[in-house]
Amino acid sequence: MRKFYFAVVSLLFIFSACTKTTITKPTRNPINEPPVIKVISANNTQPLKPFDQLTVKATITDIDLVAVASWEALNAAVACGPNQHKGSFTPMTYDYELNFSFTIPPYFPGDHKIRLYGVDASGNIATVDIPYKSTN
Repeated sequence: MRKFYFAVVSLLFIFSACTKTTITKPTRNPINEPPVIKVISANNTQPLKPFDQLTVKATITDIDLVAVASWEALNAAVACGPNQHKGSFTPMTYDYELNFSFTIPPYFPGDHKIRLYGVDASGNIATVDIPYKSTN
């Protein structure tokens, strides 16, 4: 009887050693959704004056990695000049805290928006708009 148990255990060991193990990249989320953007601060209700700072703080999270986190002050290129109205980061992390300040340019009155973008490793895009008012 002891030899029988030994034979069974030996056969199980041989079969388990011969099974093919496939190493695949794990799928974190079968339903691939875009990142989640949550604005923490910059909910201004009062108009901003020229040279005031609009400080924005937001978190971007995704189960598949946040590949790109960026922001853009819409319609600000004429007043701000080139490359002063947007920013882009490549965090490659699951949770990213986006912090930046935007200086209100002179002669830029009206209702405006800053758009936040989040792109995950799969290419899904999420956006959130932050409205603000500026005066002259």
